[in-house]
Amino acid sequence: MPRGRDDLTWGLIALGYEIRPHLGVSLGLSSFQPALDARYRYPRFPFFDFTDTNMNNYTQLFASVSGTL
Repeated sequence: MPRGRDDLTWGLIALGYEIRPHLGVSLGLSSFQPALDARYRYPRFPFFDFTDTNMNNYTQLFASVSGTL
């Protein structure tokens, strides 16, 4: 059955720490997924899908280091 549109949700949570005045690190979770579960019945939780036996989680863990001159 064709759909007229495709709704998506996006979630992001991150924690950063400044090691020195020009050096920092961060760690976080991000998720970009369809708004509804696999059966198009219920809204999907922003980070993990615990609603079905065929769970499809779109969550990514990321780490970064940043610096300035």
